[in-house]
Amino acid sequence: AGHGRSGHRALGAHYNQADYLQDLYALIESQEWEEVILLGHSLGGILASLFAALFPEKVTAVISIDACGPLTETEETTAAQMRDAIMSRHAKSRNKLRIVDLDDAVKARCKVSDIPAEHARSILSRNLTQDAGGHCFWSSDPKLRTKSTLRLTEKQAESLMRAIVCPILFIGASNSFKNLETVFPNRKGWFLNAQYEQLVGGHHIHMENTDDVGVLIRH
Repeated sequence: AGHGRSGHRALGAHYNQADYLQDLYALIESQEWEEVILLGHSLGGILASLFAALFPEKVTAVISIDACGPLTETEETTAAQMRDAIMSRHAKSRNKLRIVDLDDAVKARCKVSDIPAEHARSILSRNLTQDAGGHCFWSSDPKLRTKSTLRLTEKQAESLMRAIVCPILFIGASNSFKNLETVFPNRKGWFLNAQYEQLVGGHHIHMENTDDVGVLIRH
């Protein structure tokens, strides 16, 4: 919800991780799937691992691309996290009809991330809508860019990840800011059956190196 051309949460609602897990559970139940394999990139990978921890009987495998479990903060940051989240959410409202120049948006995205222009254009194009005159506007919900209310602590994250019983494949990228080559060794002991593979590329490695990522997924 909220991303690309998906529907937005209701007015006054926000985007909490638990709500995404609720969405996933509702989808699986509505389709009457007894077992699933979950694949996700970045936030999607985090959510896939969390769902596998909460419903191990439903998940037979997880593929997590450039994510290795939940992001965490220390207990000492609790008040600051909640304060910052409230203030950031208060400042955001629904999208205003501001005309977007795709070329300018691509250049801006490439300045702040490790993504090639062609892939930035593909991602950003999915987050735009057009009016009858051909003018482009953002279609994604601005509330996606607000801060999380409260992140898990490292102990909470470990407790959840230790509940995963299915095999889990982590695919990292050599040039990504996620630094999975450092994170995975520190968290490897949390998982019953985990494998780590690293490919050359950035955070959107699944777009840069589709063939090799596909081979890892199939195996």
